[in-house]
Amino acid sequence: MGEIGGTERILLAQQQRMDDDAAKAEELRLSLLVRAVVTETVKEHSLSPDEREWVRLAIKREARRERFQTAVIEKTLAGLALAGCLALVAAAWELFKLKTGAPKP
Repeated sequence: MGEIGGTERILLAQQQRMDDDAAKAEELRLSLLVRAVVTETVKEHSLSPDEREWVRLAIKREARRERFQTAVIEKTLAGLALAGCLALVAAAWELFKLKTGAPKP
């Protein structure tokens, strides 16, 4: 009773192949649907040539602004360092005058 005859075995194998083919067809259909949706979305939301040019120019402007800010910071730090050095020299000069007894003006 638990044995399957040759014809039944063939029918079961054929049914399995049909199920496999149906699953593959459904997978292909879904893949094509996803591809179509993605393609349509990309076309609708891609930038125009003018928009791409604007973005390119905005990126360049931001890069220039960043370079300018970096230069300002570097120059400011250099100026502060120089001012500190001058303050030390002035303090040393005043100390020298004080120790040597130079007359005050």
